[in-house]
Amino acid sequence: MNFDELSHIKYIKVHPLKGDTPIRGNSFVELLRYITSSPNLPDYLYLNRGYRRIELINTSSWKIKRGWSKQDLNYDDQHELKLITLSFDGNCLVMNVKWNDCERFIDLRKHDGQLILIKRIRMENESSALLHRIQIPFEQDFWLIIDDNRNQLYKVSIDPNDERIVPIKTNQIKAIQNVPSHFRFIPNQKYLLVGAVIGNSTQKQGVFKFFRLPHSSSTQNQKSN
Repeated sequence: MNFDELSHIKYIKVHPLKGDTPIRGNSFVELLRYITSSPNLPDYLYLNRGYRRIELINTSSWKIKRGWSKQDLNYDDQHELKLITLSFDGNCLVMNVKWNDCERFIDLRKHDGQLILIKRIRMENESSALLHRIQIPFEQDFWLIIDDNRNQLYKVSIDPNDERIVPIKTNQIKAIQNVPSHFRFIPNQKYLLVGAVIGNSTQKQGVFKFFRLPHSSSTQNQKSN
């Protein structure tokens, strides 16, 4: 890709929200935190602003179609809205939520104009800080989530009646605890790319690791049949 050939289409001007903390005179901290879109929802994208407001943008008019404060979504002042990700089909917005600087859980909300809560994912006794990482492309009802303190992976379903949180063996990753690991599926869905930090507390190294997915090809063959 030649970046000289890219053409600018539109920019979104993000205005300060009421109550933002100025850093210098009347200058405000930039509060566009996360952005997400879906290939099956081409006319819209979602913004996370200031960890406390979600906005739905129409990419045809580049105007805000709808916005939700934390209170609109039944959170309180101690909640922070973190990473947001639209599902492949565009029907579900997945959100990491932090509460009181300690508890973290995952909310799945329906793209329906109301962001109605479909499911909340949290460990029993709230023993782990759970974060969503990525949807599984060949099992689209399932997402990979992670215990952020231990870099332990789990698989969960978006089905509100399926409460299983299935651990996944990650011995080969060997990432340092308390340092986030990140995951991406390669487009052909045969490999998983993992970005992690390995080593020990005195000597650390960032690495990318590729893992072959033994069940992806068989799953695709079943679908084609």
